[in-house]
Amino acid sequence: MRLVIAVELLIPVAQTLAAVLIVVGALAGSVAPVAPWVMFLFLAFGYGVVSASALLLRGGTPGAPSGDDLKRLLIRAPLEFALYRPALVWARITK
Repeated sequence: MRLVIAVELLIPVAQTLAAVLIVVGALAGSVAPVAPWVMFLFLAFGYGVVSASALLLRGGTPGAPSGDDLKRLLIRAPLEFALYRPALVWARITK
């Protein structure tokens, strides 16, 4: 239960804090202007790698998605950070 709390609550908060700090640092000239974009790509593809790994492991079990569905899910995996996480946060805020 504690791990779920850490993953679902603390990690997104830490990622948001890191994003805000890197953008502020870029605006202040402390870090390169390209740093926020690099951080966003690392976060997006980091989530994508974890999602793709989980999907590939799930693909070998009974009741797994079909081959076409699995391909579509794998293509969308890098977008999880940019699309799914903000929607999840919005749903929790407006609950």
